[in-house]
Amino acid sequence: MKHRILPALLGGLLLTSCGKDKNFPSTPQITFKSISPLEYHGKTDQLSIVVGVKDAEGDLGDSVFYRQHISSDTLPWGSLLMPQGFPKQENLEGNIILQLQSQLITLPTNPGVPDTGYFDVFVRDRAGHISDTIQTDKILLILDQ
Repeated sequence: MKHRILPALLGGLLLTSCGKDKNFPSTPQITFKSISPLEYHGKTDQLSIVVGVKDAEGDLGDSVFYRQHISSDTLPWGSLLMPQGFPKQENLEGNIILQLQSQLITLPTNPGVPDTGYFDVFVRDRAGHISDTIQTDKILLILDQ
């Protein structure tokens, strides 16, 4: 089972100059950027969630936490490991790309009958500070026949 979070340079993880800045909080600050595809069928599809992150110490923990909502169900929290060598740099700013494989996503039970779903995401840094929980846009979930 492959689960991964990718730091992407420039179009992803942007590192800024050293030295603490008042615009960078000690508690990680995250923002929802995007989710794709907007119509998810499972099987071979991979779901990508892009989350912007800012952190004064750059001491993000080893995981990103997520949970899925579908119809009236809220699924348990899961986590994905950060990649090896994820940078630790003061005034860290950039994007984290969560790539959820099909086995991690719940689809509707009725083939061909679409449903909507969305995800909650948060991060925790090594000092124990927990970011706000962000919510993705809704996507269409379809179990193919």
